[in-house]
Amino acid sequence: MKHVSLLDPEGDPFGERPASLWRDRFSVLGARFELDSNDLRALQLATDAYAGLPVYRLQSPQRTFHIALRVDPRATLGSGREPPPLRLHAANGLLSGTMDAANFAVLSPEQREGLVVFSRDMLKRSYHARYELLEFAVYTLAARALGLISLHAACIAASGRGVLLIGASGAGKSTLAMHCLRRGMELVSEDSTFVAPPRLSATGVPTFLHLRESALEWLPAREGKRLAKFPFIYRRSGIRKLEIDLRSTKWRMARAAPSLATIVFLTKKKPSKRQGARLLARLSKQEASRRLASSQAYAAGRPGWTEFLKRATRLGAFELRRGEHPDEAVDELSELLTR
Repeated sequence: MKHVSLLDPEGDPFGERPASLWRDRFSVLGARFELDSNDLRALQLATDAYAGLPVYRLQSPQRTFHIALRVDPRATLGSGREPPPLRLHAANGLLSGTMDAANFAVLSPEQREGLVVFSRDMLKRSYHARYELLEFAVYTLAARALGLISLHAACIAASGRGVLLIGASGAGKSTLAMHCLRRGMELVSEDSTFVAPPRLSATGVPTFLHLRESALEWLPAREGKRLAKFPFIYRRSGIRKLEIDLRSTKWRMARAAPSLATIVFLTKKKPSKRQGARLLARLSKQEASRRLASSQAYAAGRPGWTEFLKRATRLGAFELRRGEHPDEAVDELSELLTR
């Protein structure tokens, strides 16, 4: 992290030349992000999220993105008030996500640049500041400028091959990912996976795994107690989840973007008697295409979706039913990855 001192001349109504800036750079989604801020606490949000991520290139030459983080010391949300949900707008090549007049992001994918503004008390609400405003800026810039397909899905990998795990919130993606990690697999992404259509290379931000406290019941008591010491985050829905920092565990983040080997749709259904003990059921190309489109409404409207859909359905897709223990599902996924 580098500190830069600047002059603050008179007549600067837009705050274009702040008196002091802190700067840092991170490798995120196979690209390089350079961030600067007039408040060290805002830059710390990026450090908490992206420091220690694997360094690799998704494209050659590697793309560089610039994001300015600015804190308005005069603005406030007010005590005890939850920030409004992000509202999205776009025109003339610009994208914006706005909570209120003092908490918003403005992005230019073509220029690979963005501005994120926080009120002074937003920094105390790290969940909203980091997971909603900062994440919106980083993910949106990278996806648009690099031509990535943005999916609501988890992804685990082994030996450079990845499995895309798709399911609605609460379907068990994070719990299954945890058990895969315990068996030596790598995490690509827990909830937001980005795919480059030409080679179906998958990438994400695998620094954190978010688990309901009940997921620890599947673990040995000593391991569960250790994970229970991690802090909680509270989503807007009111759901409380443990924020497991993989950088503080022996679990592995994917060191490069794996190529997708197959797609698995999670379901809470149990296998029927005629299916025996097998949890996996192969889906037709038509059914896989239908499920992808219905589960990924945002991605289905973006350029590159047709190419992605054509290539993805060639991989083969499965429905994964729920067994008696998550390790049964891990066995199935391990077999898929080693075929």
